[in-house]
Amino acid sequence: MACKRFCFFGLVGLQIKDLYREFAKQERVTVREPYRGKGLGHKLRVFMITVAKEQGFKKFKVHAQAYLKDFYQKHGFEVVGDMFKEAGIDHF
Repeated sequence: MACKRFCFFGLVGLQIKDLYREFAKQERVTVREPYRGKGLGHKLRVFMITVAKEQGFKKFKVHAQAYLKDFYQKHGFEVVGDMFKEAGIDHF
């Protein structure tokens, strides 16, 4: 499994996992609290999808904290499956 990592000036970070080239899976992305509400999450989401598409991915997967469900749905993601715990936090 190959991993590609990017970092943005300590504000945000992302990791795209290459899982058998079937889909790109986003892992552990966050915008630090002082920078939230400035559209950075949206810009990061667009950037990550663009990079993954450039690398040939057509499907995308993310385990998102439950409270961010609406954010991800605005970016074209849909909930598949039931809520579950990851690191003790509710996720879809």
